[in-house]
Amino acid sequence: MCRVLGVLALLGMVSMAEVLCPPVPPPRVVDRDVVDQNGVVIERDHYADPGPPPPARDEVVPVGPFVGAVWVGGHWFWGRGRRWVWVPGYWR
Repeated sequence: MCRVLGVLALLGMVSMAEVLCPPVPPPRVVDRDVVDQNGVVIERDHYADPGPPPPARDEVVPVGPFVGAVWVGGHWFWGRGRRWVWVPGYWR
């Protein structure tokens, strides 16, 4: 969406204030301890909670490669780089 607004801003259709996209917040680190009935920690977990993904991107769906092909839309994936990564859509 930010890319589309940037092109429209270059054409003078929207203001530059609308082009600035908010940064994706860093993942929240979560510490989780499992304790037994005596209060002794029996399991400790430390992980990054990415929070919800950014809004879905608008995709231009190209012409299908053959009759009966099905478009699988793009989606966000929590990548190894500890950030949300957009996986573009494809024909199947």
